[in-house]
Amino acid sequence: MMTLGSFAGLARGWRRAAVLVLVLFPAPGLAQGLAPAVDVDPPAFPFRAGPLWFAPGLRLTQLGVDTNIFVDEADPQSDFVASLQPEVNLFLRPRAMRVTGFLAADFNYFQEFSSERYIAPKARGRVDLLFARLRPYAGLGRVDTRDRPNREIDARARHVDTELGGGLAFDLSPVSFVYASVTRLETDYRTGERFAGIALEDVLDKTTTSYDAGVRLSLTPLTTLSLAGGYASDEFARAPGRDAISRYVNAEVAFSADAIIRGTARIGYRDFRPDDPLVDDFRGVTTQMALVYPVLDRGSLALTALRDVMYSYEEIEGYYVETTADLSYTHRLFGGWDAQLRGALTRLAYGDEVFAGNRVDGLRTAAAGAGYNFADQSRLGLTWEWSRRASDLRADRRYRRQRVFASWAYTF
Repeated sequence: MMTLGSFAGLARGWRRAAVLVLVLFPAPGLAQGLAPAVDVDPPAFPFRAGPLWFAPGLRLTQLGVDTNIFVDEADPQSDFVASLQPEVNLFLRPRAMRVTGFLAADFNYFQEFSSERYIAPKARGRVDLLFARLRPYAGLGRVDTRDRPNREIDARARHVDTELGGGLAFDLSPVSFVYASVTRLETDYRTGERFAGIALEDVLDKTTTSYDAGVRLSLTPLTTLSLAGGYASDEFARAPGRDAISRYVNAEVAFSADAIIRGTARIGYRDFRPDDPLVDDFRGVTTQMALVYPVLDRGSLALTALRDVMYSYEEIEGYYVETTADLSYTHRLFGGWDAQLRGALTRLAYGDEVFAGNRVDGLRTAAAGAGYNFADQSRLGLTWEWSRRASDLRADRRYRRQRVFASWAYTF
C-alpha cells in the first residue's frame, strides 16, 4: 500500500528525472537573461557563510560513446566523450539590496581527438536595489565556450557571449509590477573558427541591443503572468549588410516549483526586418517553453519547444526560422528505478527565397534510457540516442549519429 511518504518520494523522483531531461536537452536559445526578479526573499539554498547563501551542484551530462562526433556522413568518426559541469548559485542580501550570482565551468573530454577538448567558463551576476516600491537593477553575464552554437552549425567553434543590462521595476501592488529594461548582447567568434569554409567571425560577430517594457502579475501563489513588448537592433561587426531590426510582443506564464505544472511557457509575435532587400522579412508567431507535467502518480511528461528567427552562417541564406519540439516521458518502475522515452523534431526553414529556393532542413532525434534515483536526490541514467539530419537541397548537410552515454545530476 502506497503511503503519503512513499508517494512524495515517487513524485520527487519523476520530477528529478524529468527536470534532468530539460537540463540535458534544453530548447536552444533558452535565455537566462536579466529580466526582473519576482521575489526578494532568500531562496532555499542549503548553505550559508555569514551573509552569503549558496547552492553547489554537479552535472555529468554525458559519459560514453559518440559514433559521429564531427557529424560527417561520408567519414563518421567515433570517440569516447565526457562532459562535466560543477556549478554554484549565490545569494547575498545586504541592506536594501539583493545580489545573485552563478558560476560554472563545463569540462569536455575527448579520448582520441584531443583537439576537441575544451573548458567553458560561465558567469552571471545581478544587483537589485530594493527601495520602497522602485527597484533599479543591473546585471552582467559571460560565457566562453566551444560548444556548437546552434542546430545549424555542426562544429565546435569557440565564441564568447557577453550580456550587459539594466532597468527599473516599479511595484504596483504586492502582487504586480511594471518594468523597463535595456540589454546589450555581444557575440564574438575567435579568429580561425570556420565552418564549411566560412570564417564565422566574418558573418556572425554581432551586437544586439534590445529595449523592453512590460508588466508582471502574480495570478496565484504558484503562477505568474508577464506581458511585454520590445524593440531590438542587430549590428554585425564585419557584415553590416546583415543588420536587422525586430519588434515583438510576448505573453509568458511561469509556474513555481511547487505547482502541478512546472516551468515556463511563452508565446509572442515578432516583426523581423533585415536591411538587405533581397532577404524576406519575417512576421509570425514565436514561442519558447520548458514544462514538466505529472501523469497519474508514476510518470511525467517534459516538453521543450522553440520557434524563432536565427541568423544563418551563410550570408546568401540570410536567416532561418527554427521550429523545435522535444517531448519526453519518464515512468517510475519500482524502487528508485525509472525508464525514459524521448523524441524531438526540428525544422529549419530558410528565409532568402530569391537564392535559397525555399530550402528546408530537418533534424529527428529518438532516445530511450533508464535511470536510478538515489536518496540524496541525485539520478544516474543510461541513454541511447539516435539522430538524423536531412536537407532537401544540400547533400552536405545530411548525416546520421548515435550516442550511448551515462548522465548524472546532483544539486544540494
